[in-house]
Formats: sequence, structure tokens, C-alpha cells
Amino acid sequence: MASRKDEKEESEKRSAEVGSRGSGPQQQEMQQQQEAVARSIDETKQNIREAIEEARKEIPRYNQVVNDYQNQTIDATRDIAESYLDSQRQAINSMQSSWIQHMQQHQSWWGMPMSPQAMADLYTRMAGSFADATIATTRMANNMMFANIEAARTTMNHARDNAREMARIAADFADTFGQATSREARSRAEDERRRRS
Repeated sequence: MASRKDEKEESEKRSAEVGSRGSGPQQQEMQQQQEAVARSIDETKQNIREAIEEARKEIPRYNQVVNDYQNQTIDATRDIAESYLDSQRQAINSMQSSWIQHMQQHQSWWGMPMSPQAMADLYTRMAGSFADATIATTRMANNMMFANIEAARTTMNHARDNAREMARIAADFADTFGQATSREARSRAEDERRRRS
């Protein structure tokens, strides 16, 4: 990024170049136009710098938003898992007494000795698996969010590099066009001078 001193020197250099070409009315008008363009570009650069500084001032707030989001997600996941497990505990406790009676009556019909405690353990493991899956899903969602943030950062870096390359190409094109136009103007001036001679 060029400093203000560099920009001022560049502007003075442009003015000197234009001034050395002649001092006729056309040259003065062209110099004024070039100075106006340079001023406009410098003002735009300054506005961009100010906007960038404002954006930089917002970074801590964005970081806080991401941190708050993560904390809220973690807290919500914990609350979901705990609420689910508490509800399952209540369901197991309320059904366990009826299971005991039911299992005692129908144990011989099932042909296997399945205790209510074994069924409660099985159900508890199932509920625990659901809670673990919820936590894993939340973790994956956070990982995807960070992957998207990283992808956006990479995209911005590529966009910056591409913009620099496009600016270089545009400047080269403008230089080439200016040189070709100057050559053409000189050629026409020489042709005109020859015709008059």
C-alpha cells in the first residue's frame, strides 16, 4: 500500500511530466484533466482506506459474535441432551414398575428371562446414543461453519490477487493504447506536414 508521501510524489511527477510537454491551452487543459483524475482517484483511495479501517474496527465485534454463537450452540446442545436424558429417565422410572409386573406375568411366554433392569439399561444406552449423536452433529455443524469461513478467506485472497492482476493488465493495456495513439497522432502530423510541403 502506497503512503501519502508516495502518492504526493507520484502526483507531482505526473504534473511535471504534463508540464514538460508544453504550455499551450490544450496542454493546460490536459494537465487539469489529469490532475482532476488523479485527485479523484486519490480521494477514492482515501475513502477505501477509511472504509477498511472501519471494517477493521468491527473485527472484535465479529469475533465476539462468532464466540457467542459457539457458546450458545454448545449451551443449547448441552441443554437439549440433558433435557432429553432427563425425560428418558422419567419415562424409564414411570414405566419400570409396570414393566416389572408385565415381565413377571409374561416371562414364560417370551421364553427368555429379560429383567426390567436390563430393559432399562438398554433404553438408557439408546438414549445416551441419541444424546451423543446430537453433540456430534453440533460439532460437525461448527466444523462446517469454520470450513466455510476458511473457504471465504481463501476466496477473498484469490479475489485480491486476481484484482491486482486485472489492474496490472488494464494499466498495461492503457499504456499500450496511449503509445499507439501517440504514434498514430505523430504519424498523422508528419503526413499532414508532408502534404503541406
